Amino acid sequence: MPYPTRDLSAKGRIHSAIVSGVNLETRSVTVEWYERGETKGKEVEMDAILALNPELMGTRNNSSHLQPMPNKLARVSS
Repeated sequence: MPYPTRDLSAKGRIHSAIVSGVNLETRSVTVEWYERGETKGKEVEMDAILALNPELMGTRNNSSHLQPMPNKLARVSS
């Protein structure tokens, strides 16, 4: 599910963007936004996203926005 965030563009503007992908190896996210009738996108380091969106950090004990994945290997009682 895309998550809205703010992105610092190359021109120094800050605008709303949607996170469309996450790369854990490079600690970066791909973001997209709509501007002047066209979809734009770029890859941004997670540290830059977190600096602009400190509310995304949360706390380790507060994971209410996370939902557990269903365990497809769980046995069903009969």
